[in-house]
Amino acid sequence: MADKSKDSPEMSPEKALGLLSEVRNRLSTVAWALHGMHHESEPPGPDDLAAVEQLVSDTVEGPLSAAIRSAYVFLRHAVLVHRSREESQDFCSVSSAEALVAAARAALYKRAN
Repeated sequence: MADKSKDSPEMSPEKALGLLSEVRNRLSTVAWALHGMHHESEPPGPDDLAAVEQLVSDTVEGPLSAAIRSAYVFLRHAVLVHRSREESQDFCSVSSAEALVAAARAALYKRAN
C-alpha cells in the first residue's frame, strides 16, 4: 500500500466540488436575505444582521476554507506529479506545468457549474 504523503489530496475532488456547491447555495441565501431586507419598510435589526454575519462567517470558515485547502493540495499534487513525469523523461517545462494547473482549475470550475 502506498504511503499517503502530506502533499496528497485531503479529500476527493468530488467532495471539494460539493463543498463549493454548498458555499454557492449559502451565498445565494445571503443574497436573497439581503435583497429581502432592503425591501422591508423598516431597516434590518441587529438580530437580522447578526444572522447574516453568522451565515457568512460559518461559510467562509467551514466549507469554503476546506474546499480551497483541498483544491490547493490537489493542484499542487498534480503539478508535482506532472513535473516528476517530465523530469523522468529528461524534459522539464514550466509552461507545461502552468498549463496543467490552468486545465485543472478549468475542470474544477466546469464541474462546479
